[in-house]
Amino acid sequence: MPVNRSVKPSEKGTVQFTLPRIEHLQLNNGLKILYVHKDNLPLLQMYLILDSGSKYEPNNYAGLANLTAHMLDEGAGKYTALELDEELEFLGTDLSISVNHDNVFISLLSLENNAEKSLELFSIVVQEPSFSEPDFQREKNKILTKLVQLKSEPSYLASVNFDKVLFGNSAYGNPIYGIDNNIKNFKRTDLTDYYCKYFSPVNAAIMIASSIPQNEIIDMLNKYLGNWQSGKVSPESNLPEMSSSAGLYILHKENAPQSEIRIGHPAEGRKTKDYFAKTVMNSILGGQFTSRINLNLREDKGFTYGAHSAFYYKQDVSYFGVSTAVQTENTAAAVSEIFKELKNITKEITQKELDFAKSSLIKTYPSKFETYSQITGNLAALHIFGLEDNYFENYISNILKINLPEVSAAAKKNIHEEEAAIVIVGDREKIEAALENETGLKAKLLKE
Repeated sequence: MPVNRSVKPSEKGTVQFTLPRIEHLQLNNGLKILYVHKDNLPLLQMYLILDSGSKYEPNNYAGLANLTAHMLDEGAGKYTALELDEELEFLGTDLSISVNHDNVFISLLSLENNAEKSLELFSIVVQEPSFSEPDFQREKNKILTKLVQLKSEPSYLASVNFDKVLFGNSAYGNPIYGIDNNIKNFKRTDLTDYYCKYFSPVNAAIMIASSIPQNEIIDMLNKYLGNWQSGKVSPESNLPEMSSSAGLYILHKENAPQSEIRIGHPAEGRKTKDYFAKTVMNSILGGQFTSRINLNLREDKGFTYGAHSAFYYKQDVSYFGVSTAVQTENTAAAVSEIFKELKNITKEITQKELDFAKSSLIKTYPSKFETYSQITGNLAALHIFGLEDNYFENYISNILKINLPEVSAAAKKNIHEEEAAIVIVGDREKIEAALENETGLKAKLLKE
C-alpha cells in the first residue's frame, strides 16, 4: 500500500513499556552488584566499574590509568595475550576495556552457555594481570603511536584542548590517553603500583543484565571474584580549581579545510533540582536534530552536517558545551550564530517548542532499554551518580511535569554565553581576524 508522505502520521497514544526491575546484590567480599534479569536472548552482559580513572593519576603521570587498564588483558594468569584472545574468541566472548576521567570499565559479553568459562577468564584478567616487561613496552609504544595519529585529528584536538581550557592544570584537564612526554618516562612498576592501589573490590561495582537467574550468577561470581581482596584505595584525586576560562582560543592547523568548534562553560553537577528542566531546555537548544542550533547552522545556513549541545556530567565537575565543524570560511559566522542562539534561549521559549521537546524525549525513552548493553549502561549511571532506583521509573512523569516557566528559568540559570570559552582548531591565518572582529576578543594561541 503506498504511503502518502504529504500527510503527517497520527499519534498512536501514550508511551507504555515495562522498566526492568533492579536487584541489589553483594558478593562474599562485599563487592556490590546491580542486576537486571533479561531473558529474550541467552546472554550475559556485565560491566565492572572501578573508581580508578585518570583523575587519580599523580602529577606528570597523565595516561597512567589508561595504560594500566589496557595492560590487564595483555597476558594474565597462565595465559599470554595471544592465548587469552584465542580463548575468548573460541567462546564467542567479547571482553573490552575503556577509561574516562572518573572510572575504568571492564565489559564482558558472553553467551549464557559459555558464561562460567567467560567469567573465569574475566576474573583472571581482573585479579592476575601479568604486567610483563615485553607486554608493557609493546602497549606503551602502541599508545605513543596512537597519540601521534590523534594529533592529526582536529576533532580530538578540539575536545582535549577544550578540556584543558576549562579545567586547567588538573586531571580533568589532561587527555585520558595521556601526554607523550609523560608516557615515555613510565616504568612498568608505575603501572603495577597504580594497579595495586586502585584496582580493588572496595572501589568497584558490577552491573549485570542477563538471562541467567540471579542465584546462579551470584554463585559463579562468588566462585571467581568472591575472594578478590587486593588493592589499597586512596580517596585522593587531582581535582580542578575552577577559574574563569572565557575567551577565544585557536589551535593553528595550516591549510585546514574545516574548523572544529567547541564553545561552552562550567555547569552545575548531575544532581540538581532543575535537571529535568535543563534536559528539556537543551533538547530545544541543541540536543536533537530539530534543535535551534542544528536547524540554524545546518538547515538554514548550510554551514555544517550537524551541530550539537549538551550538559556533560562527570563525578566532580560538569560543563555545558556546543560542538560542530564548519568550512574554514564560515568559522566566524558559525560562532556568531551559536552565540545568537545561546542568547535567544534565555529570552524566549515557546510552548510549541516545549511540547515538541517533551514529546521527543518521552517517545525515544523506551529505546534506551532495548539491548543488554543499554541496560548495563543505565545501571552504571545509577551507580556513578548515586541516583535512586526509581529514577528510570519516574523519568517520563518528571519530563511531563516540566512547564514553560521552569524551562525558561533553567535557560537563564544554566546558559551563560558571557562566560563561554571558544576553542577553535583551524587555519589561524584564515580565521583569526574574522573571529576577533566577530567576538570582540583577542585570540589566545594554543599549542598541541
